[in-house]
Amino acid sequence: MNHHIPIPIEELQFGERDAFHEFIKQDKQGSSILDNAFVVPPRIKLNELNSGARTFIVGPKGSGKTTLMLHLRRHQNPAYSGLVLFKSHIRKEDRDALDKMTNIIVVEDQHSVRPDADYKTVWEWYILKNVFRLIPSDAVLSGLDVYRDISVLLEVDNHKFNTIYDKMYVERAKGSIKVSVDFGALKSELGAEVEARRTAEGRMQLLDLVRIIIHSLRMIKLKHDRSVRLYFDELEFFMSDDGDGNRDRRLVRDLLFAAYNMNNHFSEAGLDVNVYATLRSEILGSIKLTTQELGKIIDAFGVNLNWYNDNIDNHPVVNIFENKIRLSEIEYCGSQSGDPLSVYLPDFVGQKDIRRYLLDAGLHRPRGVLLRLKAAAELAFGKSSISSADFLSSENSFGEAMLEEFTEEISASFDESSKAAILGMFRGKHFAFTVNDLEIRLRDAAVKDKSARNLLRDYGINEIVRLLFRVGMIGNQFEIKEHGYSKVRDVWSFRGAADPIMDQRFVLHLSVRKALISS
Repeated sequence: MNHHIPIPIEELQFGERDAFHEFIKQDKQGSSILDNAFVVPPRIKLNELNSGARTFIVGPKGSGKTTLMLHLRRHQNPAYSGLVLFKSHIRKEDRDALDKMTNIIVVEDQHSVRPDADYKTVWEWYILKNVFRLIPSDAVLSGLDVYRDISVLLEVDNHKFNTIYDKMYVERAKGSIKVSVDFGALKSELGAEVEARRTAEGRMQLLDLVRIIIHSLRMIKLKHDRSVRLYFDELEFFMSDDGDGNRDRRLVRDLLFAAYNMNNHFSEAGLDVNVYATLRSEILGSIKLTTQELGKIIDAFGVNLNWYNDNIDNHPVVNIFENKIRLSEIEYCGSQSGDPLSVYLPDFVGQKDIRRYLLDAGLHRPRGVLLRLKAAAELAFGKSSISSADFLSSENSFGEAMLEEFTEEISASFDESSKAAILGMFRGKHFAFTVNDLEIRLRDAAVKDKSARNLLRDYGINEIVRLLFRVGMIGNQFEIKEHGYSKVRDVWSFRGAADPIMDQRFVLHLSVRKALISS
């Protein structure tokens, strides 16, 4: 059967909400659309990431952190790589599927961690263990005995595990652990060092064990072009019921410190080993409140994803989806459109050019534009193009998806009841407001709602407004006089504004107005 352009809308592979799932799905289908449609984010130098000069990827939700990391993993050509998904709430079927994939470990026991622990040493142990699991013995050029002894001490032959600490108890993270190895099996000088520090009961300090192993790295040399990459993705907080996320801030903070420390140790040992991590901006902001040192490390060794670009006609985010449409056409019928947007999308939605409409609706971020396209495409199933009416009629479903995005961003700082109180300031209210309006709404709610009272006491309305502005849920919109004419001024974080104008009018982002105001 011959297929021609335009192809059915349902054959356009706009993508999945989760880039990791999209890669898995396309790999199973033998497709490479996501990888081939990749566009380097503005101001990002891939050579710095490939070389390990920068190893932290930071950006707001939906900005393409996972996509960039997975692209690196596929194109860095390391001999060995592993991916750690740092999340706890994964459905059982997802866990089962991930368990069957190689070099992927799901970290899912954060809730068992004691809040007063220092986790840097434990994370260093965890990184070492996973790095050595990735290195086969035939990749070692010299220091094979040391490599084997480290592997024994780290128990790297234990391939199936789902927890951070494996057989160790977390309350012993700062203390001693039982080293249950046959010291006769250790062939290098590590045996004597460990034996000297081990008690009669076979225990030793975890810090001592980790430091012995780190000091021994310099005695190992890998064969030429034997590089190792370990990637941490989806570093998330888990807020307790009382809104205290300090435990999880420490977990994530210490993992970032450990990744930085281990990258330095591997470099000093002459090993081509790098640890990468992705992190949401809001989460990093919350951590940096507790330590300035981490901020300096991220500034020096991280990249920040920001897609804003004044050139709407050649915008990198729109280019991603133009690429995806063309690649979908090639996979389906073997040819491609010259201007794919004009073939499948309307020229305007309302009064806005389709490019500007998609960008403004989607916060100038890949996932936002993806959600906008997918919601409209659902209504265009079976057709060969998406109409303006399809976009307008899908505003509710798109709004619910965007509200979920904003709510997850708020989760970096607030628990469930506090999030409900924040969203309650907008439900059923007018989409335009001042800071004073919001404070009155929150004070009215505080009469009966303990969470609202706590928000006013612990944060204040200005801090809440700044957070909502940063994530793009609200922005300034007001009229100014210019050369005798009235002109609307928009101030949004996704358009490059760093701070809100507190004494001017605010509006809800258009995407969530119906979802909140009609609820």
